[in-house]
Amino acid sequence: MALIIALAVNNGFRQTLQRNLLGAMAHVNVQSRFPGEGIEEWRGLVERIRKEPHVTGASPALYAPVFLTGPLQSKGAVLKGVDVAAELEISETLRNLREGSLDALRNRDGRDYPGIILGRRLAEDLGMVVNSVVTITSPQGELTPFGPRPAIRRFRVAGVFETGFFEVDDLWAFTSLESAQQMLSLENVVNQIEVKLDDLNRAPEAAQAIGATLGENFTISTWMERNRQLLNALKMERAVTIITIGLIELV
Repeated sequence: MALIIALAVNNGFRQTLQRNLLGAMAHVNVQSRFPGEGIEEWRGLVERIRKEPHVTGASPALYAPVFLTGPLQSKGAVLKGVDVAAELEISETLRNLREGSLDALRNRDGRDYPGIILGRRLAEDLGMVVNSVVTITSPQGELTPFGPRPAIRRFRVAGVFETGFFEVDDLWAFTSLESAQQMLSLENVVNQIEVKLDDLNRAPEAAQAIGATLGENFTISTWMERNRQLLNALKMERAVTIITIGLIELV
């Protein structure tokens, strides 16, 4: 009875951790095999991926390291440009808003600055609140006759999200795909397509099918590969639980 209870607690913890973790990330990620080029014909690829078995959603994303400056301090972060409707299909992050709304990301409506959604810890560290203006600096800026020049843009904080994972809440910021492309001086380019499945355990099978459909110019990775260390730690904990309680029963 003790062994069954311990394993049930362990399995419940593992499933809860996986569910919360995958609420902030995709089951399968598609990237260009050639770094720096990005994915140009992403709209057609998204439609092809959505037709694959077990795929429930696919969303384009543009990631970039940036530097945010607020009234309290400056801090490095990861800016993620998204299509809001598609992002809501594959991730729970933008559904966990503590303050604000997604309206500024969906439609600018003549606003002075594009909208941005910050993680709770990131907003606290910067000293930002909803409707305040944050300055973002990107090293991947405009190309001038004198060489590349960092891009500096201002965004208005439209909301604050909280996932419960420290790294996500402390480092991530969301804006619209168009605003991110303008910030990085890119035209109609993304660097990742994120895919959600109806069964997260089918990720290796789905990744293989998507790779066969898209060809050799893309690299496909699964959530299991990206979180291998965490999953190995959970397996080790399960094994230790079995051994420990087994020894107690033997004694």
